Formats: sequence, structure tokens, C-alpha cells
Amino acid sequence: MFNKKMNLVNTAIVHVKSTFNNTLICITDLEGNVIVAGSGGSTGLKGQKRSTYYAAQATSSLLAQKSFKIGIRKVYIRLDGFGDGREACIKSLISEKLEILKIQDVTKIAHGGCKLPKKRRV
Repeated sequence: MFNKKMNLVNTAIVHVKSTFNNTLICITDLEGNVIVAGSGGSTGLKGQKRSTYYAAQATSSLLAQKSFKIGIRKVYIRLDGFGDGREACIKSLISEKLEILKIQDVTKIAHGGCKLPKKRRV
């Protein structure tokens, strides 16, 4: 959690990893130190319900409220993955009065890999 000795930050980065089984949200300062973090399970949901739109919305609103109390007003958002929680997190952060400076998609794209070696001729 947030260390009281750390300086209060105004701007933070919201890392959203949205998979088909869960949504993980981590709010860090600009240097990468974790301020608050949570997932679909931290709101009390279990099993398949963690991967739903509602779970991502509830988690991000809870974390946004915690970070707002700390003093965070502006955020950068980094989205990763293909799950349902991507849009829910953005909508929830907007409704919690956080100013969004930039939305960046950092999802990795598969490209087919390296070319296989030629077959051996004997």
C-alpha cells in the first residue's frame, strides 16, 4: 500500500491487465512504485464472475476512490489484454472524476514467430 513517508503524487499510471479470467488493476506513480492494486477477486467476486464487466468496473472505482484520497487527480492508462474489463475501467475512472491524460494499448501482438529451418537433405 501507500507509504506515509513517500511524497504525495498528483499524477499516476493505471496499469490494466484484462484477461478472459480476471482483470488486474495496478496504480503506480510515474517511477513505477505501486500505490494501490486490486483485481476482480478483491471486490469479493469468485469464479467466473471475476472476468465480467461489472467486476472490472467495481474494482477500478474502488481503486480510483482510494487513489483520489491519496491525492491523485491525473492518470495515464495502459491497457493490456483482450478481456471485457478494458472499457469498464476507463468508464469507471472517468466517473470517479480522474482526469485522463493518455490512453495507451500495450497488448502484445503475435506475428507467427521465426521461420523454421529447411528440411534436412540426405
